[in-house]
Amino acid sequence: MPAPPPPRRALQGATGQPECAERTPVCRAVFGGTFDPVHLGHLHAARLGRDALDVGSVTLLPAARPWHRSAPQANAVHRWRMLTLATAGDRLDVSRLELERDGPSYTVDTLRELTRDGPVIWFIGGDALDSVSEWHRANELPALCNLLVFERPGAPRRRSAPPGFEVVDDPTALASREHGGIHFLTAGMLDISATTVRRAVAADRNPGALLPATVWDYIRRNGLYGARKPPASG
Repeated sequence: MPAPPPPRRALQGATGQPECAERTPVCRAVFGGTFDPVHLGHLHAARLGRDALDVGSVTLLPAARPWHRSAPQANAVHRWRMLTLATAGDRLDVSRLELERDGPSYTVDTLRELTRDGPVIWFIGGDALDSVSEWHRANELPALCNLLVFERPGAPRRRSAPPGFEVVDDPTALASREHGGIHFLTAGMLDISATTVRRAVAADRNPGALLPATVWDYIRRNGLYGARKPPASG
């Protein structure tokens, strides 16, 4: 019987990093956050990231119980349902991974699960990056993912990366790394925040211009963020 073929070696990119394409057709792009609630800025950023990386889709992953910030106002199920409504018919997916896991939501644990299926490019906002060194086992992150950072309009341009990460000028080059790369995406972002949406709802102002219509309808029907429920029909 002929000897089995030798194992295939991972392709090496220009930086010496194994290329993602050897393990999976594309790296998996994942946008984590509280999404409390998901708004048009989130969706726009996800699409910009998807196109900049030239990947087929982006997975939006709501944090169930974030430990490093105050608890979300809407529970995890409501936030997951709003994401599902917001992404219907788009090349955006929604994951229940952290909803199905007990205990605090640690990004490092989520990444360990995700990377079982291949390399991950983790989407993160610039404000969250400012505190990433305070995350649970933050020193492990560079060995688990690449980062695509969304900078808010008008934010100072960054020129350095967190410890363990290397700045990559071409976003598509992130897909040729297993981990440890970071790219700052600055062009075309919308200046919308979930805080602005919640404050508008609590003040009885219509935030419909900031949200998908299906999400605003869900917020009203469920009385989230202090919204007035519509009168019962009939």
